Amino acid sequence: MYLGRLGETLKALEGIPRFQSLQKFLKDAAMFNSAIAHAEVAARLKNVGYQIELEPEVRNGKADVSARENDNKFFIEVSTVGEGDLGKYARETAHAIWPLIVVSGCIPAGQIHKILSEEERKRYQREINAKIAEVQTNGVCRKIEHKNTLDIFIASRDKAAELDACLSAKHMERGCVGPPYTTNQIDRVMTRFEDKVSQLRGKPGMVVVYANDLIPFYMTPGQVSEEITLGMEEIIANKHNIILFVLVVPEGCFENENRYALTRVDNNRTIVQRPFVRGCRENILAVKNMNARFGCPPKMLGAFLNP
Repeated sequence: MYLGRLGETLKALEGIPRFQSLQKFLKDAAMFNSAIAHAEVAARLKNVGYQIELEPEVRNGKADVSARENDNKFFIEVSTVGEGDLGKYARETAHAIWPLIVVSGCIPAGQIHKILSEEERKRYQREINAKIAEVQTNGVCRKIEHKNTLDIFIASRDKAAELDACLSAKHMERGCVGPPYTTNQIDRVMTRFEDKVSQLRGKPGMVVVYANDLIPFYMTPGQVSEEITLGMEEIIANKHNIILFVLVVPEGCFENENRYALTRVDNNRTIVQRPFVRGCRENILAVKNMNARFGCPPKMLGAFLNP
């Protein structure tokens, strides 16, 4: 499904100015996700009737995309938020270690202090599996310790008291402590947004941020739908050229997400859930700037909220 959608997106953009530049970025692994985001934004606007240009000139610089209809021209800045240290830790380390213990039925505790290499992961996985087998067979509490790398406790259910005593001596509690990286993902989104706002140089337009790599597990309910929204509203209140902000996040980032299965409109905020796009559902948060000196065309908003 994803490859089919990608093919449709690129086909829609054939023939527009600087399309070859976008194709070049798609061949660069480091730029691929960013190029996909730019392509999707441009295709969505083209599909609702706008004349599209990539990398248009804007006051001694360049915007990412422009959309023109009759005499109205809007500039669009597109940004992606990468996974960062937290995402790399979750993907390469935490998700490779902790599930081994949880699935076994044993009680896990401890902390992994750094991102593990592939060789380290395999080695520690073998060691953990051996300890799990020992715990399951003998009903004991065991510890795996490697300085500056990990401290892991594994206990059978009937050894919970012994586990708590061991953890108390280490000033730890049950569960998986950490991660050793900041879990504040909001600041990363806000920084990208502010940077893109400045690049519009006062021209009428919008900012689209793809934050598909946010990890809902490390976020408190409502951070995206409330904290980011309030932060964006505060920033764009004095940026009268900004008509719209759009944020794309993975499923699980909104509080009480099931409420947003259908479009929800609340004053200047609109929240929808799109069906499977990149192999998972995406949530879209759109915030209109009520202080903008340019109106936001309904079809521009619809370009991002429709499947």
